[in-house]
Amino acid sequence: MIKAYKFRLYPNKHQVEIIDHNIKCCQYIYNWALAQKIQHFRETGITLTRFQLQKKLPEMKNSPETSFLKQVSSQSLQVELLNLDKAYQSFFENRKGFPKFKVENTDRQSFSVPQGVKVDYENKRVLFPKIGRIKCRLSRNLKGLIKTGTISVTKTGNYFISIIVDDELPLPPLKKIDSSSIGVFIDNDRVITCSDNRRFAFNVNNQDSLVRIRILSRKLSRKQKGSKEYEKIRLQLLNEQEKVRNQRIDFWHKISHQLTEKEITAIFINEINQNKEFTVDKKTHRKLGYRISELYQLLEYKCRWKGINFIKIGEVVGYPKKCDTLNSAIALKRIGLNKYSGGVSAAEPVEPRVETEAMKQEYVLYAGI
Repeated sequence: MIKAYKFRLYPNKHQVEIIDHNIKCCQYIYNWALAQKIQHFRETGITLTRFQLQKKLPEMKNSPETSFLKQVSSQSLQVELLNLDKAYQSFFENRKGFPKFKVENTDRQSFSVPQGVKVDYENKRVLFPKIGRIKCRLSRNLKGLIKTGTISVTKTGNYFISIIVDDELPLPPLKKIDSSSIGVFIDNDRVITCSDNRRFAFNVNNQDSLVRIRILSRKLSRKQKGSKEYEKIRLQLLNEQEKVRNQRIDFWHKISHQLTEKEITAIFINEINQNKEFTVDKKTHRKLGYRISELYQLLEYKCRWKGINFIKIGEVVGYPKKCDTLNSAIALKRIGLNKYSGGVSAAEPVEPRVETEAMKQEYVLYAGI
């Protein structure tokens, strides 16, 4: 199985300059390649391939105008061309929009090194080619072969490393669905209810941070751009926003871990609007920032690691408001068992998307309406 581990980095001033230079060079190559592909397609009607662009990299390094690319690993530049090629494939498959040019003031800037990354557990250091040994906060040992290392920097100036490791173990086969499965119902009132009578309420302990974000945003709007006070308040605002984001991700990780830690065979969950943001209070309509798509993403790969079937049941349109959340979770489980427990083998993936009229009537029946 391939897993990714993320750790905090503490580079010195010289290493910070090298990392920032690597990020800018990788962005330059990505934007240059995108411009070349667009221009070549307009002139000839044919798209340049990744290998045609890759052959031009040595000429750019020898050119006096772009000689700064010599200070960057050639594999990091090739990874940017690969990322652009994947972006084009996603566009042609109608999964995402047309690739955009990268800008400096984005939420996350990064570059990758596919080879040469080494970890020193005794001295808490990570070795990167052409950068050196960087101090790292290693919270665990990596088991397996190190594939790729990616250094990223946030707007607040925090540096992180994401290491992809292959432990050379196969993924477990999907379990056969039986009565040990659970139904998970996500209510609009910020409550996650399971068919085994477990409930998880959305964490609202970040109210102080949300209020402070609103206050800092007002202060920032009154300051002149480029002044010292503007930069000071802007950094405070970014720190508060990053704090709320980390709280949200930590909350989703805890929920997904508790849902998958038991010996179960399947999770049936209601599929609602994945871009929905849950509110803190119906009167004030303050946003928590919890997007249900983040929970779906975490549950999907954690279930796959343990051989658990992760099945989304389409939302039942127009179910009565008096329907209890526990009965709704039990109904999801019964619908899933009736449909998938008989004809699904342990090796067949299950990804239902559309709900039939019979399933909707059965949902209402088992909900006690």
